[in-house]
Amino acid sequence: MARLLFAITLAVCCLPLLPGLGGLLASAFAFLPALGLAEASLSGWHEVITWPGISQSLGLTLVSGLASSLLAVVLSFAILQATWQTPFWQRIARSLPGLLALPHVAFAIGLVLLLSPSGWLFRILSPLTGDTPLTWAMVQDPYVIGLTLALTLKETPFLLLMSLSVLSQLDVHRLTMVSASLGYDRTSTWIKVIFPLWFAKIAFSYFCGGGVWPLSGRRGDDFRPEYATDLCRLGLAVV
Repeated sequence: MARLLFAITLAVCCLPLLPGLGGLLASAFAFLPALGLAEASLSGWHEVITWPGISQSLGLTLVSGLASSLLAVVLSFAILQATWQTPFWQRIARSLPGLLALPHVAFAIGLVLLLSPSGWLFRILSPLTGDTPLTWAMVQDPYVIGLTLALTLKETPFLLLMSLSVLSQLDVHRLTMVSASLGYDRTSTWIKVIFPLWFAKIAFSYFCGGGVWPLSGRRGDDFRPEYATDLCRLGLAVV
């Protein structure tokens, strides 16, 4: 009975996605009868491959995605290790739903206002660095530092929320007591005992968080290398 319910639930969740997946594949191979494209072709893929800057955009996409996911895991685990079962953790746990409900557009606009050359952060730092006006920025920077930071900040609350149930299943208090009896201190217990168990259960959420890519609209007839980055993110998200 449980398997039947699981199969029904899976069908209800997945079947509505099939028409959208079919439309996505059809448009990817230029099969759009409504637009007069009645024959599938690979012309669109050839144009993408020949776009200038596509290899650089792929590299930046992979670097920003992998780096932000790794940083989010490290930051999430550091917060858990430092605050778990403390009053401060209770405050963090209460704020997580609000952080996850924050619209992506609002978050992006706020981060741009903070990190742009005319933003608050650079206005504070400019008197200290003597770089006025600023000749560098973290918005659309060539090293994707700003994008990596933004993705890290967006993924960390999600991983922390998933960790609530994961650490409850692991019974951290019991693991800490057993490890202490074997001579491990708190830091060693979290790194050597809790981290492998925690990451094994959080891995699916980790890959889901790493696969969510921010997309932005572009205008203009000329193609620049950074334009391809959004296309690469979209492709990786679909994969």
